[in-house]
Amino acid sequence: MQLATISRQIKINGVRELYGNNFSASYPSLAQALPLEDLQLIEKATNAVREAIQQDCPAEIYPIMAKHITYMEEISKQKIAAHKFSEEFKRETGMTMDEFKSQIQLSKPSVSLVGLFNDRSKLKETIQKNPGVMFSVLVSI
Repeated sequence: MQLATISRQIKINGVRELYGNNFSASYPSLAQALPLEDLQLIEKATNAVREAIQQDCPAEIYPIMAKHITYMEEISKQKIAAHKFSEEFKRETGMTMDEFKSQIQLSKPSVSLVGLFNDRSKLKETIQKNPGVMFSVLVSI
């Protein structure tokens, strides 16, 4: 399992889910920085990495990885969006991050649980195609 890959994929999917499919094309500079600035994306990635460690970590290194989980959770709790980024986001989009996300959610059709299970299955499939086990913790989560 590659934790960096899991985190990155969750953030990519999260940007699409929270900001819409066209956000990256419409606002490339914002999209690049967003995974490090949006607290919801950081929380989603942290939770996915924690879950992956808890499920797939070999027993002999689990105590070390459990400390990494604690570290990631503490860091993610302290993270806030940089004021400069928030200003740039509002200047480019005309809305705050929360306003933008609310607008996207209002424009979406309702989502069934089947769709959520399909997304999770795709992520698991991606991980299974890369069977190499590599535990690397992202400090930037």
